[in-house]
Formats: sequence, structure tokens, C-alpha cells
Amino acid sequence: MWRRHWRLALLLAVAGLAYGRGLGAYGMLMWDEAEYASLARALARGEGYTVGGRPEALRPPLLPLAGAAAIALAGRADDRVVKAATVALALAALLVVYAAGTRAYDRTTGLVAALLLAAVPWFWTATAQFLSELPLLACFSAAAFAWSFALLRAPGWFHLAWLCAGLALLTRYTALLLGPLFALLTLAALVTHPAAVRRCLRSPHAWLAPLVAVAVVAPWFAHQALTFGDPLVGLRRASGQLQVYLPGVSMPWHAYLSGLPAMLTAPTLAALVLGVAWAVWRRDAFALHCVVVVAFVLLWFSAYRYKEPRLVSAMLPAAALLAAVGVTRGLTGDRPQRLGLAVAGALLGVVALGALSARDRLSRFVTNGYPSFLQAAEFLRAHSEPSALVVAPNPPQVWWYAERRVEEFPAEAALPALLARADWVVIADFERGQPPYAAALAARIPASAFVAGDAARFDDGRFSTVVARAALLR
Repeated sequence: MWRRHWRLALLLAVAGLAYGRGLGAYGMLMWDEAEYASLARALARGEGYTVGGRPEALRPPLLPLAGAAAIALAGRADDRVVKAATVALALAALLVVYAAGTRAYDRTTGLVAALLLAAVPWFWTATAQFLSELPLLACFSAAAFAWSFALLRAPGWFHLAWLCAGLALLTRYTALLLGPLFALLTLAALVTHPAAVRRCLRSPHAWLAPLVAVAVVAPWFAHQALTFGDPLVGLRRASGQLQVYLPGVSMPWHAYLSGLPAMLTAPTLAALVLGVAWAVWRRDAFALHCVVVVAFVLLWFSAYRYKEPRLVSAMLPAAALLAAVGVTRGLTGDRPQRLGLAVAGALLGVVALGALSARDRLSRFVTNGYPSFLQAAEFLRAHSEPSALVVAPNPPQVWWYAERRVEEFPAEAALPALLARADWVVIADFERGQPPYAAALAARIPASAFVAGDAARFDDGRFSTVVARAALLR
């Protein structure tokens, strides 16, 4: 088998090595990453689905389970280990795209699609973060592709579609968008292949396959019900997050369309446009389904006030497939074997362009708080007892790096009661969620405390973190 797919094996090996070089990028984990990493560490230690000893309601479990597996294999828990799980999930996404392109067209198209996705700058830089976008991207696209194959080829694909839909829902609740997307793909297939689709929908596979998704997600929702008394507690919390996030920030409706050249690179976007044109011209059903996926994701999230590329990243595999079709069909007249040295050289140029763009971002950007917060966390580990209670504006990061019990800054009126039972306080200038009154607390720390080791300030000229005994602020 691998002899037939040796080019894919080579691509995965090279991509894995390239992505692995970025595991130390950004300096440290940000809030969401630290929360996922803490869940992974707790799972690996057999401490349950908790962060700092508290059950977690919001984050679905697929990414933490992948991180826990990486920790178990490595025998240690640190930033690089959990990020290695992200790299593995990124390679899985390349495998999904290759398999879909090969099944729908040929191995050349599958390989070009995987190559173009691997070189997408956003995709490349995301491999250096421990976040749920890459596993969602892999599961979401696999579900959409399998659904398309079920409608256009054989209803047995419905089982894989629902399996991947269940896995996607265990990654991010955004996967619920697969519901309307499945409906749109079905309508599109009814237009091009009405008789075949009607037979497909009457198949026992179409009605039994949803049970696969139920079996996949049932343990998670049962856990939520037993732990919180509400199986949908995470879904309820997630449903309003995007609407309330950064209420003072609003982007224009065309922000995603305007950002596609930077997200994909201009040559890949040009190939994507060519692929869309070829799909419409030839009325190719699978390519048109990819158009539906890309358009649906972009239009859905364009309706929200707040926008950023990661929110629409689920459309990248379908976009890569369309771009590959533009190259292997649009440029060769449906004869991909005619791909010449010029086209091969252009593809390598796209890869180089993506690599340069990704390398630039990975080298220029750091997580807010780095390195001062890491120094503060090291100070906490050295000067506090393991049972110490810390008040901080960024609990997941404190727990991941210092592993001390932590509570977030409360309303100002409740602060004295919390300080009465706390041991240490962390005051940062980089955490947007820190209440305004917290910054003024640093001025109340006497200079002698910094000399005596009861307080410390870590400042690299960009970010500042202060650590002090709670008694100094009571």
C-alpha cells in the first residue's frame, strides 16, 4: 500500500519535521492553550477532567485526550509535548485531504491538495499552538467529504460521515454547523443526481448511521449530566461566546474575503478561483460540494461582528481541494499526468512562500506575557507551598506553569474576603480580563517586600508581572 502512496509518506515526513521546528514558538501557552494543556495533564495523571481540581464544563475532550496521549508517551508534561499532539493532528488533516482528493479524482490531485494545505501560512503557524482548530478542521472536513461520497457514490459512507461528525462535536461545538451543511450538500446533490440521491436517502445506511455519532458523543454528554446536572452545559456556555467576545470590536462584513490572500497566499487563492470556475464549467458534483463547504463557512461567520481567521479555518481542506482541482484539471485539461516541470516548480514556489510567511510570524510573535510571566511562575514555584492559594487574572496559565491553586480576581468588593484566605497575588499588565482595580494594587506593595523576597517584579520592557504575598495587600 505504502508503495502506491510513497509521495504522501514523504510529504507527511517533511511536513512533520517542518512543523516540529516550531514547537517552541510563541514562548508560552496562552489562556485557552493552558486550559487545554491542564486538562490533558490531569487526564494523564488520572485526576479526572479538571483544571486545578475543578471539573471543566466548557471544553470538549478530544484535544485534551490527544494531549494526554502525548504526555503519556513522552513521560512528561510541558509545552512542546502537548504541541506535538497538534502536529500529529495537522498531519491527520493532510491525510484526510489526500484521501478525499484521491478518492474523488486521482492520487496526483490528492497529493497537490495535501501539499497546498500543508503550505497554507495560517495552517502552518497553527501547528505551533495547542488549540482545537486543527482537530476540528480535520474532523469537520472528513465528515463533509464522507457525506458527499455517501450521496454521490455509496450510502455506506454515511457511517464515516456521522463518525467524523461525532468526533468534530467532541472537538468544538462549532461542529453543530455540520447539520445545516449536510442539508445544503444534500440539496446540491439532488440538483445534479436526483434519482441516485433519493435511492441513497432511502437506504438503511442513511437512517442507521446517525447512531454512530450518538455512540461517540453519548459518554461525553453523560459525563456532563453526571458532573453538572445538565448534559448541554458546555453547549449553552459556548453558544454565546462569539457574540459577547470583545464587545467594542467590530470588523467589516468582507473581512474574511479580504483576508484570504494572507491566509492562503495569493497563488493558492488564484488556484482556488480557477478550481471554482472549473467546477461550475464542468458541473463536477464533488468540486461543487467543496464550493458549498467553503461558501457556507465564510458566509456563516461573516455574519458575526467579531472575525478572525481561525474561526473560518474549517473551510481550508475544501479550499485546498478546489485549488488542487484548479491545478490538476484547470491547467491540464483534465489530464493531471500532464503536469510539467513549470507547474511543479510553481507548486514548490507556493510551498516556499507559505514557509516564509509562516516562519516570519513564528519568529516575530510571542504570547502576551512572555517571558515575564514564566519568570513569575518560576518564582511562585520556588517561594510558595504546593497547597498555596494564588489570586491571579489568568488562572489556567498559573495552574499550568506554577501548579498552584488559583482563583481569578473577583469584583472589587469581594477582594478583601478572598485576600484573607489567599497566600499570593499575581498582577499582570497583559491580561485583558484583569479588572482595572488590580493594577493599582501593585502600588500598595512596600519596597522592602521586594528586597525581602516577599514580592517580585518581572519586567522585560514589553510585559510586566508582579508577584506578592497576599498579606501585603490586606
